[in-house]
Amino acid sequence: MGTLPVYAYSLADALSAINYHPPNEAARLFKERFPPSPTHPRAFGRASVDARRPPLAGETPPRQQAAIEDAAAEFVCPITLELPIEPVTAEDGAIYERDAIEKYFLMRTSQGLALRSPLTNKPMGQGLLPAIQVRNAVERLVRSGAVGGEKAERWLGRLKEEAVREQETHKAKAGDVRAMLTLFSHFKATASSIGVC
Repeated sequence: MGTLPVYAYSLADALSAINYHPPNEAARLFKERFPPSPTHPRAFGRASVDARRPPLAGETPPRQQAAIEDAAAEFVCPITLELPIEPVTAEDGAIYERDAIEKYFLMRTSQGLALRSPLTNKPMGQGLLPAIQVRNAVERLVRSGAVGGEKAERWLGRLKEEAVREQETHKAKAGDVRAMLTLFSHFKATASSIGVC
């Protein structure tokens, strides 16, 4: 089902205002078949006062917020279904979390399978390019509060985990045995989750 332009709903409303039965029935069927989008001011009958009022200072208009969330959804990794911490563009043109796509490649090659796009299932190589602009855009969207909710919270949590892992790596390179063991246990858990170990 699709949505139609505003004038189509106005026509349907005009038809239903006439007490002539066939157009009323046609208007009712029309509205059932092509329901207005939830962001349309007449989605639930007459436009409410809130739908017509301008947004308050610091408040994002609903259509703009929906557009921001739609744009952020384009950055979601198709493997993890999360906003990526370290996004890369693969040979299939899609954005992936680096760890997720590398684990996918490792799993496919360890099983002796040809590499295929996780998104399209078409053959592809292992070439990955850093998606720095995507990383910066995701960070700005999350940190500014333009994108919120569970995905943003999980992204911030994973960002903190990455920072801790980087600190552990730095300590391990300096000879800290406890950091080495922590990194090893993380590696072992990751490898066993994809069936390599």
